[in-house]
Amino acid sequence: MMVLAMAATYVAVIVSAYGGWFILPARSQNNSTALHYLQQARQCAGNNGAVIDYCSKAIMLNPKLEEAYELRARAYMDKKLFDDAINDANRVLKLNPRNPRALIIRARCGYLFGDAKNEDILRDLENAVAIDPRCQDGFYFLGIAYLANKETRKALRCFDKAVELTPNSKGIYQYRSAAHSLLGQNDAAVKDMDMFIKLDPKKDDGYVSRAGFELTLNHYDKAIADYGKAIELNPREYPYRMMRASAYSKIGKHKEAVADYTEAIKKNSIDEDLFLKRGNEYVALKMYDKALSDYNESISLNGEYQSAYRARAALYEILGKKDLSHKDRAKADELEGRPAEKKI
Repeated sequence: MMVLAMAATYVAVIVSAYGGWFILPARSQNNSTALHYLQQARQCAGNNGAVIDYCSKAIMLNPKLEEAYELRARAYMDKKLFDDAINDANRVLKLNPRNPRALIIRARCGYLFGDAKNEDILRDLENAVAIDPRCQDGFYFLGIAYLANKETRKALRCFDKAVELTPNSKGIYQYRSAAHSLLGQNDAAVKDMDMFIKLDPKKDDGYVSRAGFELTLNHYDKAIADYGKAIELNPREYPYRMMRASAYSKIGKHKEAVADYTEAIKKNSIDEDLFLKRGNEYVALKMYDKALSDYNESISLNGEYQSAYRARAALYEILGKKDLSHKDRAKADELEGRPAEKKI
């Protein structure tokens, strides 16, 4: 009986380094195996399914293994299983209330899932950076949360700190540029996007963002060049054509604008706004027949598009067709204030 009791308490006899024997407690072996699974989870970073599997095995053997909950929470978050991620973050915080990474995970999941109050998200992130002032992720996501809460100056200070901690993290520059722009600091916004593009020159949205800031500074040629680079990197994204066409129009390059709108229409021939805008460029070029054709097409696609009726009314006025002009203006007045309903 004593042997059986000992067998229940201890695992196999182990040979020591000195050639003797000793016995390892079962819970010690469980912990050793749990740590092995945890190490496997660390090595599987990026493979969220494997991380979840190994961490779950580790937790079964040692339910107090803080890092296993943390790694599994991050994997759940990456898989957009936000409830599971929050549950694991809460388990971490129960074991260690001062774990800044768990606070960040809980805040991020609450933000992405939309299930947490702004004040709760801000509190978690503020606590995280207070616990660990070198926590770049904390300042980065706190800045995003402040932006969402329309506390732009606080957001900017957080992004400044995040850049100080990790100067080669491109995402921070993109968000900081937005904060600068909201504060009317468009020169600083352009400089941040310069850095974003330097860090990732193959990312088309970097050029588009910088072009938008250049437009606010009336740097049309620079904006057009940036839209051109974005189109080169991602030719299927027809809105880039629309944006460049608008910039061309601002500096009187109406033929170039028509060319861009035409390419955009090839990719989306049911967008009434594209036809309206190309029609406006044709009017500027005094190509009235083509303008009228585009306005007609715009109205055909959306019979309640007030702007298209007003544009066609103005064109009819130029063409001396006053009755048709009056009719279109009356229709536009009737539609004013009503949301347009696109024909399906």
